[in-house]
Amino acid sequence: MQNKLIGRMIPDDDSDGSGIGRHYSTGHRNMMLLQKDFKTKNKSLESSNNHFKEANNELSKTNQLMFKDLKKFQAELDKYNDVNYASKVEIDCAKAKGI
Repeated sequence: MQNKLIGRMIPDDDSDGSGIGRHYSTGHRNMMLLQKDFKTKNKSLESSNNHFKEANNELSKTNQLMFKDLKKFQAELDKYNDVNYASKVEIDCAKAKGI
């Protein structure tokens, strides 16, 4: 059998007693199992990555809505504080005038 990677002959049997054919076959089988395992793990990682991307998108949407609400409540708080401050100033002015 010709090994295409290194271009030399590797015997299919163990006729010369070296065991090269058996070692090649075992190594090839192990390489194929590792490749299959790698592909399986890669698919699993891609699936996890897609899950995290979806979760991140949802969190981004939630974050945008919360930020919008925060700005809205901050504006209301600023308005409330301005009204209270204005009322205090009016009361202080009225006191100063003796009303």
